[in-house]
Amino acid sequence: MPKVTVNGKQVEVAAGTRVITAAQSAGVEIPHFCYHPALTTPANCRMCLVQQKGQRRLVPACSTVVTDGMEIDSEAEEARVNRKGVMEFLLINHPLDCPTCDEAGECRLQDYTGAYRMNDSRYAERKVTKTITNLSENVQFWGNRCIVCTRCVRFCQEVTGTSELGVFQRGDHNEIGVFPGPGKALDNPLSMNVVDICPVGALLARDYLHKTRFWFLKTTDSTCATCAKGCSIHVDAYRGEIMRLRPRENPQVNGFWMCDTGRLNYPYTHRKDRLKKPLVRKNGALVETSWEEAIDAVYQGLEAVRARHGPQAIAGWSSAWATSEEALLLKIFVEGLGGAVAGFSALPDKKEIILPKFTIPADRNPNRRGIQAHIGSRKTTTKPKGVHVLGGIPDYTLTPQEKELFSSLEFLSVQEIFLSELAQKAHVVLPGATPFEKSGTYVNAQEIAQELKAAIQPPGDAREDRRILEELVRTFAPQAAATAP
Repeated sequence: MPKVTVNGKQVEVAAGTRVITAAQSAGVEIPHFCYHPALTTPANCRMCLVQQKGQRRLVPACSTVVTDGMEIDSEAEEARVNRKGVMEFLLINHPLDCPTCDEAGECRLQDYTGAYRMNDSRYAERKVTKTITNLSENVQFWGNRCIVCTRCVRFCQEVTGTSELGVFQRGDHNEIGVFPGPGKALDNPLSMNVVDICPVGALLARDYLHKTRFWFLKTTDSTCATCAKGCSIHVDAYRGEIMRLRPRENPQVNGFWMCDTGRLNYPYTHRKDRLKKPLVRKNGALVETSWEEAIDAVYQGLEAVRARHGPQAIAGWSSAWATSEEALLLKIFVEGLGGAVAGFSALPDKKEIILPKFTIPADRNPNRRGIQAHIGSRKTTTKPKGVHVLGGIPDYTLTPQEKELFSSLEFLSVQEIFLSELAQKAHVVLPGATPFEKSGTYVNAQEIAQELKAAIQPPGDAREDRRILEELVRTFAPQAAATAP
């Protein structure tokens, strides 16, 4: 393994490591724009040029492979003068719109401008102006801010293999755009990742456009609940509302990326028809009530079924969106009454999408493996008389088998986020939480267990499903409460 010295600090790195990565191992961040660890390296921005001992000219840190005994100085005077010159050229046509740019606070150009004290411009000519256009229904392009680092172009060529984007025109009129043709757009399942990798404010997510400032956001590291891939994500929220989702680097699962479907799968959390208070059925109608009365109603209803038909008439029913902890608590709860968990609901599979460097699985359920580990995968054919359902799948439609299973119930209690098809038939409805409002564990298609973290609080009097189940276990099966997770 070669040893390299960066700014006086020696580190040992793997053969084939590039200087910019070796510098990170030494705790040195070399400024860069075009370089991204998951993309090819064109070395076109020239921002990462550093001084290598024994070389007459500066070398690009992003494309230069380390050799044993190499000595690098990223803060040499010649390197700093070069960066200042690069910045001066980049800022010639760049607009002074940081106060209105969504990238403010996260912008490399902004950071480096401050670091190299670019206060005055020597450029007196008219600026070149470029277009503001929608590359797709999800991504907006601000041409005046683009520094033509080509990260987005390379992403579409190398990661998705769709090659929608290219560089058009010449010289300072260079501009990123979609290849011409009828109906052409930035249209691939990972298109919004170009927003994340853009080092400036040239590519913006339309779902986040002008919502709030970066420094107001509260960021929570969590796991995507849209499919069985289980991408690691950042959940950015402001005043209890989710503003955006972003991919979080995880080499074992999703690398640097996440799909657009997962990224945009959060608005349902703030729908106005969310359940906010417990409901009990009185005189044929569901009416709001207190948690105490609702829990007691579940107790009275299931106890009545058990008294009439025996414990075998009681069942639990989960969903493949529940956490592993919730599934275990449901099992403890139902078995404490003498019943069993009969099965679980799951969204039907879609076609698997295989891209050059990313695969979206067919399974649209985030925790099918975790649920199966606790309650099994087979669904019962025996019709119970009293059922407690752990729901939580947005806008879920019951399958014919489920409709048949629940057709002759004497008592039904449901934990749900909306007044779903099944909740409308329930005797008790307990308002639960979305995956953004609770903590627990999801097991993805690769059998990797990952942590789900609450980024915001459930609305109104809604509670985390785990807490609801804990109270039910304490009420119905206090002897089993000691084994609860």
